Amino acid sequence: MNCKLIRYATIFSLLFLSTSAYADVIHKFVVYDCDKEKDLINIKYIVEYNEEGEAIEKNKDENTINPWDLIETAISQGRGVISGIKRVVKKCRLSGGNYYVTISPVPGNWDLLGQCGVHISAWVSIKKEDKEIYSGGFEGRCLDEYDLDAMMPREITVIGKTEEILIKKGVQGDL
Repeated sequence: MNCKLIRYATIFSLLFLSTSAYADVIHKFVVYDCDKEKDLINIKYIVEYNEEGEAIEKNKDENTINPWDLIETAISQGRGVISGIKRVVKKCRLSGGNYYVTISPVPGNWDLLGQCGVHISAWVSIKKEDKEIYSGGFEGRCLDEYDLDAMMPREITVIGKTEEILIKKGVQGDL
């Protein structure tokens, strides 16, 4: 009798756990906008979950960049690994001159099955002509001590006339 009860409890547990398990799907994007009329560049880091993220992915254009799209993968020793990264470079002519925005992925681990292998973020570098005026990431590194209270960039704006850089930050744990 006890064996029968244990067997049914085990079957019930397996059925319950397999049907109730659900994980959010995280979608991350860098949205670039060169607005010549307003004389500014605006770069936003957007994190959406599930259907909201899928909708952005489905409707994205050449100025909405998913960091995963910049990753090249391969199989090495039976494991998925990142074999290379691509960068997107955008040029914007504002009243202050030519600006170049480079958007790069920041993988959590080059071994996709390793710790933080499914984590990705992005990095942006902004140059005016040949001089770098801003460089930074949108999230802390997954393999480091992850400070959920850290204030990280969410939106970066370059104003052409004054060459000022405005950075709006948000709490990393709110992603």
